Amino acid sequence: MRCGIKHKERIATLTMTVAVVLVLFCVSAQANSTFSEDSGKASFTRLSATAVGTIADSRATGVEVGGNYAYVSLHVDGQQVVVNVQNPYAPTVLSTSNPTYGDQWSDALYFNGHLFSGHRWGGLNMMDGINPSAGLPVLSSQSTYYHSRGIIGLNQGGNAYIFYSEGLISSSDGGLRIYDISGGTLASLGSYISSDTTGGALAVTVDGNWVYQSDQGDRRPSGSPAVPQSLNWYDTSDKNNVVLQGNLPLPTSVANRNPNYDMVMSSDEDYLFMATGEDGIQVIDITNKANPVRVKTYFQAGMRINGLVLTDPTTLVVTVNSTTAGAYLLAELDVSSPATGVTILGTTNMSLKSVGDVFATNGLLYVCGQDQSGIPSLEIWQ
Repeated sequence: MRCGIKHKERIATLTMTVAVVLVLFCVSAQANSTFSEDSGKASFTRLSATAVGTIADSRATGVEVGGNYAYVSLHVDGQQVVVNVQNPYAPTVLSTSNPTYGDQWSDALYFNGHLFSGHRWGGLNMMDGINPSAGLPVLSSQSTYYHSRGIIGLNQGGNAYIFYSEGLISSSDGGLRIYDISGGTLASLGSYISSDTTGGALAVTVDGNWVYQSDQGDRRPSGSPAVPQSLNWYDTSDKNNVVLQGNLPLPTSVANRNPNYDMVMSSDEDYLFMATGEDGIQVIDITNKANPVRVKTYFQAGMRINGLVLTDPTTLVVTVNSTTAGAYLLAELDVSSPATGVTILGTTNMSLKSVGDVFATNGLLYVCGQDQSGIPSLEIWQ
């Protein structure tokens, strides 16, 4: 899910045999209530669906769009796929590449004409994205531990930075790394790496002083998590000295959580919206940057929230999986007053077998996932 607001760069309705109605509940310390729904809002329309892989049961986990090109990360295929989306009704696959560390890619970031791609079992590549039709030459690589999600870029004070989440497995630690790419390579700066953190999705303030990170808790292969999912926040005012400032535990009811859940920051930098799977959407007040507070949880039993993107300052689009009906859908929410109430503007059932990331730009939504035969797919919606 991405547009300028998402801070990655600091953007005919289908039906299914099983109808799914999204009725999200609002939970706070004071009371429970339901969203109101504006039934007059039109649903989304799918413009195209394009196969971006060949291996059944492979997964398209990440999508980024830069100019006329979409960049899709494939989890099992181990490929970075470039798709020409100049005509959203008829996209074409231009190239595939399997660069250094290129097995089971988790996500990618298109930033300053480069593609940065993170590898599940460790490894970060910086690739030249200026002429993607000719492939993605690797300019620089860094060995890392483990990665599930979380690459974000920031231009600040004449420098360009990449913030990268380290995941946590039984053989390595997790946390946050910062790289300076101003010189055309991945130059390591500060980091915070610890057995107490398992990094996921990221959001960064425009001044570069604060980074927020979803933490999926204890995901070591020992059964149900002993540590709840949570929010980490770091003081990154000194890029050479990353300081973990705190950790906020979040509702955790599902043992086997997907580490690829998303997070976005509001355009006024007052709120975070965190996808926490079957535990819903967490709304975090970050008005005080050093003291985040969870103010609301929006959830529906049997619904897994995967991807999030702000299409404008008050509209949040989410990708949702119904764990009971097996249906996937797009939902559009009015989040103009996130601490007090959210209105469902519209929902659209999708034909995908599974759904992953969502990116928004120029009035279009780019959604990656699997088609009904299990082949990685990129869908464009309006």
